[in-house]
Amino acid sequence: MYAAKGLIRKPAPSYALSVLLPTLDQTLFLRACLWSGERGRNSWKAWCERVGDPVELLRDRNVGLKGLMPLISAALRGNGVIVEDMLRTCLHTATLREGLRINAYRRILKQVLSSYAEKRIPAIVVKGAALAETVYESPSLRHSGGIEILIGGIEPSCAVNPLLSLGFSQIHEGVNPAWNEIKLKHDSGLPLHLHRGLFRIPYYNMPFNDLWIRSQIQPIAGVPVRILSPADNLLHICSDAFFSRSRESLLWVFDTWFLINKYSNIDWEGLLVMARRSHLELPLSVTMGYLVEKLGAPIPMSFVERLYAAASEAGAEGRVHALSIAREEVRGNYMKMIWTNGNWCACAYMVWWLLCLSPKYLRSTKPIRRLRLLLSRYLSMWPHDPTLENQRLLNKFGNSQFKEKE
Repeated sequence: MYAAKGLIRKPAPSYALSVLLPTLDQTLFLRACLWSGERGRNSWKAWCERVGDPVELLRDRNVGLKGLMPLISAALRGNGVIVEDMLRTCLHTATLREGLRINAYRRILKQVLSSYAEKRIPAIVVKGAALAETVYESPSLRHSGGIEILIGGIEPSCAVNPLLSLGFSQIHEGVNPAWNEIKLKHDSGLPLHLHRGLFRIPYYNMPFNDLWIRSQIQPIAGVPVRILSPADNLLHICSDAFFSRSRESLLWVFDTWFLINKYSNIDWEGLLVMARRSHLELPLSVTMGYLVEKLGAPIPMSFVERLYAAASEAGAEGRVHALSIAREEVRGNYMKMIWTNGNWCACAYMVWWLLCLSPKYLRSTKPIRRLRLLLSRYLSMWPHDPTLENQRLLNKFGNSQFKEKE
């Protein structure tokens, strides 16, 4: 299902924020893996024509794609795509390797979950550890780089001590009572992160008790544990992809796709309410808008329309937080943000935002006590070489009569 162009009016910031979304090449790759039948085969052919030798790309040039090899193999097999021997061997080897890895991963995960269940520690399993066994056809299809668990309001020692006897060690000793994340590592090298909130930025977090009440009990690694409700899971996946560099692995797209297809009774109304309460309307409109417009994900259009409307009404602080993520992505290349998608309304909005950076936002990056430092911080938000940026902009429109001043 596609959103007809011009049918739904997207929020102006969404166009600038699309710099965070998958590229055209990545979109073709995702279609090849997620679409079935002729559409999937054609997408695979188009992707191969654009990237050249897929074996070279999968082996050497893209670390993120390596974790997707079992998914690629399953998709090509399901669509009846015949591949050359070298690529088939590459995919088969990666699939076998991931199968062995997931067995070791699940053994450690079972020990962790069993220990927490025995001590009745309020915990909700999130991300790959929960999704691999609940929405994927096989756990070995979903590569998980670690274990991530959301912990309720308990002392840090109560959450950490049970893990020390299982071969885990804390990466940074001495946890602040107001901790938000604790990082540990197993003797095997497997990382484990304990979280107090779903997101690193407290501005977006929801009360743990609300998540706990809506959570569901599911067997993970053979242990009955709590996982997020489908709506909360969807909100978490799509929003975390917006804020985290892990989005580059593209796993968030697969997670969302399989989650939506797994649960036909997702509470879309509740999802919209939660997005509003947690100030996530704008980030969610960007990621979910991509799923609908570029991949045709089965998301109700009535929900998308209301989500876009809510994102258009997002508060100033929420817009600033979201745009700051895009700024980090382009590393100061504001022209890339301004002219993304070529939407004049979005261009005007971005220019306005850059000219009117609020003192509150500048202080939020680091406390500023002097007016002179505030002005310095404002200027640092702009490109270090504005003349160069202007020249790039002029070149974009083919105006060669203007030359860069020396």
